[in-house]
Amino acid sequence: LYIDMLLSGKTLADTKADDTLRIELYEKAEKEGAKALHEYLEKLDPVSAAAIHPNNIKRVVRAIEIYLTSGRTKTEQDQHSRLTDSIYDYKVIYLDCSDRKLLYDRINSRVDKMLEQGLEKEASILYRSGLRDTPTASQAIGYKEFFPYFEQDYSLKEAVDEIKRNTRRYAKRQKTYFNRIPNAFMLDIATESVDGIYCKALDFIRSEGIAKGGA
Repeated sequence: LYIDMLLSGKTLADTKADDTLRIELYEKAEKEGAKALHEYLEKLDPVSAAAIHPNNIKRVVRAIEIYLTSGRTKTEQDQHSRLTDSIYDYKVIYLDCSDRKLLYDRINSRVDKMLEQGLEKEASILYRSGLRDTPTASQAIGYKEFFPYFEQDYSLKEAVDEIKRNTRRYAKRQKTYFNRIPNAFMLDIATESVDGIYCKALDFIRSEGIAKGGA
């Protein structure tokens, strides 16, 4: 979203977040189920409800929040957003990994390293500080998976496995996002060394007239 805002020139309507309302909506989803929350959105904003999957609780909550705090539906808010020509002459370079096994192995290793460096303790501090119920912490990968473990709903291994699974899913969404950007230049970490990636990136920006001469 932030990259889109920066590159497209789009500005969002001024709708302030309401943390208290968000917590209430997340609690409604937890107690009554995602379907009940989605049905509530259908009554307020049928167009947005049709476009948002019931299981995407975060987007459902945001759409409801927009309506209840602004009096406008998310669809109406989007129409009020302004799209102008970007002020930037930009090029997008991103890293990908064509070898799925290599990517997943690296993700799993990264999670293991974060655990060695104190991720569980960090999540525990947040949990004991009462941030368990804030929308951001409750959705953050690497934190939210520990909360059921702290509440003895499942084991540490299950929590770690869930972090790895959610991180892999997030990587897939990132790949989908960059694939949608026209003319984005992909560098494959599965087939290129660090030096190779650097050289190809430099060649690309030179060919686009962004950089000249030495590095």
